[in-house]
Amino acid sequence: MQSIASVDLDAIKSLSTDEQMMAGSDVTRWPIPAPPIDVIGWPMPLGYKEEQARPARSTNNTNNLYQGIVMQFSDKDAPAGPTPQILEGMKSVPTKIQDFVRATMDKYQVISRNAVDIMMKKEQLPYRRANMVMPLCAYVMRTGPWRSCWIRYGYDPRTDPESYKYQVLDMRTMDAKNSQSVHRRTKHDDERQKGSDAPLNALEAGSFLFDEEAVRHGRSGIYQVMHVTVPQINYLIAYPNGRRRTICEESGWFHFPLVRAIRLVTNNLRKMLIEGKENPVDMLKLKKALVASIKKEDEEVEERGLLEEKMESISTGKQSEKLKNLRDTRVEELMGDLAMAQGEEEQGGDAGSDADEINFYNDATFDDFEIYGEDSD
Repeated sequence: MQSIASVDLDAIKSLSTDEQMMAGSDVTRWPIPAPPIDVIGWPMPLGYKEEQARPARSTNNTNNLYQGIVMQFSDKDAPAGPTPQILEGMKSVPTKIQDFVRATMDKYQVISRNAVDIMMKKEQLPYRRANMVMPLCAYVMRTGPWRSCWIRYGYDPRTDPESYKYQVLDMRTMDAKNSQSVHRRTKHDDERQKGSDAPLNALEAGSFLFDEEAVRHGRSGIYQVMHVTVPQINYLIAYPNGRRRTICEESGWFHFPLVRAIRLVTNNLRKMLIEGKENPVDMLKLKKALVASIKKEDEEVEERGLLEEKMESISTGKQSEKLKNLRDTRVEELMGDLAMAQGEEEQGGDAGSDADEINFYNDATFDDFEIYGEDSD
């Protein structure tokens, strides 16, 4: 490479100015867009339009960046197929890449975006263009237990209890000195990494599995349940009574206490494997918390059923026997609770010996990384 000292400045100064070069020409000087240069993908129309203002941010479920379909967990219906705009944009995509997209979504109903990038990289495909080609066969759910994943058109994981294996788990470790710290790595980890050739992330490692090797190298991140192979975490995933009968936006098909227990193990996993530290989860407390969570879910299901019956009785003008019996039973329960509370107040007793143990695994404010919050990518 030539050094800057060898540049002929006099020759540069003798060049004509822009005004001289454009004199007498009908071509306007501005605005002339920069030439599109793409070294990682294939030619695509960029849609330059003269004197067009920037479009307003879309309020529907279409992402203007790559014409992919994006939905929220609270949205009613899952997309059944790609839009005409998506199909039109795919005409310029090479057949080899389209075949890869179709084969991937035929194999997986839900697959993380990290996994897709790694698979495309192994196939020597332009993985940085995944956001532009995956909408051919999949949509994205921005919030909930399947965020950061591609979901096959027509498949709704919110209605399939077996989709728990596709949920994402936050395997990012935290600084023990600050449970709300945004810094994922400790100073010790940074010093250890400087003297190591171990990959920093899953893409560099070429593996979307969260295994013991990833733990020992400090390779944390967002992984799907089906890609976790660490025995200490798999034991909790398969824990009896750990899965819900109804879907929950915060914890998916798992009871919330189980998700919190998994996070607790994740934060101490390296010490457990390398230093032989004991499992920090108190299984007796977890069992009590799961019992309380199951009871709460049953109550919520019953309340929803009663609400539907009430709405039906309002529309028909007839009250069912179940609602009448429930009303009488509820009155008796309230009177009994009132009498019990008055008796405890007179005796000065303490009613909640196990409350702290149960609440530890049921605390809804446990949001170290807002695990199922909105995806910022």
